[in-house]
Amino acid sequence: MKPGDLVVLKENPKYCGIVITRKIVDNIFKDSLGLEPNYTLNVLWNIGDIPVGEVGSLGIGSGNLRSIIEDLVEVQNPAG
Repeated sequence: MKPGDLVVLKENPKYCGIVITRKIVDNIFKDSLGLEPNYTLNVLWNIGDIPVGEVGSLGIGSGNLRSIIEDLVEVQNPAG
């Protein structure tokens, strides 16, 4: 996944948004075991106003820009 991709929430595909940034979550313990690193995405959700501070399936953050674990979403329409 990359910035500009349109993604949907796997558990509820009616929720879609645009990937703004993608970053690795630092986890020294996992890296030392040779496991794949975790990625988080900052996604700008396109579903009207989400209450500030609400924590739920759309990730953690304020307003419509939320940080979410990459595994919870899938690409619906790749950028470019």
